[in-house]
Parts: sequence; structure tokens; C-alpha cells
Amino acid sequence: RQMCIRDSIIAADLMRLSPKDAAQIASNLADIKQRLLALSATSESRLSELDNLSVVSLSPGLNYLARSLNLDVIDVPAPSSFDSDAEASLESFKLAIKDNDVCLVLTDRPVEEAVANAARDAGARLLIFDALSEDPLTALRETTERVIDGLSGRQAGRGADQGAPAHEMVGRLKSPY
Repeated sequence: RQMCIRDSIIAADLMRLSPKDAAQIASNLADIKQRLLALSATSESRLSELDNLSVVSLSPGLNYLARSLNLDVIDVPAPSSFDSDAEASLESFKLAIKDNDVCLVLTDRPVEEAVANAARDAGARLLIFDALSEDPLTALRETTERVIDGLSGRQAGRGADQGAPAHEMVGRLKSPY
């Protein structure tokens, strides 16, 4: 919704700056809005079929994505094996994932192997976002699909105890801001 509002404001400004291109700008805006509405409807439909939408985000930028998908974002401090009490940090992280039945741990950068293992041992999948499409709408669609696939994969019995990988690279989310 915020993206549509922002895009409408930008389009209006562009139309005032270049009146001769107003029709094309309006057409492009309508296309973007249609694509966003279709993505929203598809993702909401797929998410409504899932019982558990609990995720942990280790990256502030991914909190925005998770919340916009109406996922249950569990606030857990990111653990590090470089902490003075690294073992306790990892155990706390693992316990929070187990206690909250977290399906996915989202991050926009590779994590230490100990963190990936802790997520897996607690029953969650780690999704690491790497390089995505330059087109923001395509990147948003791909990212949304991968998050939903990650959530549905866990619930379909492909969790850590069934031999799923400790983490899955899925493309870096590039902030539009």
C-alpha cells in the first residue's frame, strides 16, 4: 500500500514535469499497481493455507518485508560466536526458535556456521537473501515466493529433521529506499 501511494505521488510529480509523457506515466503506474495487487492477492491466498507464519529476522530490512506479509515476526537478538558468552547466546537463540515454533530465520547476509546450525537444530530453516533481479517488482515477487515456499516446506514435513539443508541461499533483498 505504501509503495502504491509513493508511486502515485512520484507519477503525479513526473506528469507535472513532463506533461507530454503523462499518458505513458499513467499507464506505467497502472501496470505497477496491477502487478502489486496481483502479488498481494496471490501471497495472501498462499499464506492463508499455512498454519504457522512465525519467522525470526536477523536483518532490519527484512522485518519490513516480513511484517508486510503479515508474518509473525519473533524478536530474537542475533547470536554471535564472537560474544563473550557465545554458547549462552546461541542456546538462547535456539531456545527462542523452539519455544516460538519459528519456521524460518531470515537474513540478508551469510551467518556464522554456528548460527546456521542453531537454527537448523531448533527446527527452523535459514534463508539467506543474496542477489535478486534489478526490477524491484520482480525482486519482490521472487522474495515473497521464496519466503512462502520456505514456510510451506517446513510445514509439509521437509524441516531440519527430515534432512533439509541448514540454510538456503535465495537472493539478496535490495532495499528500494
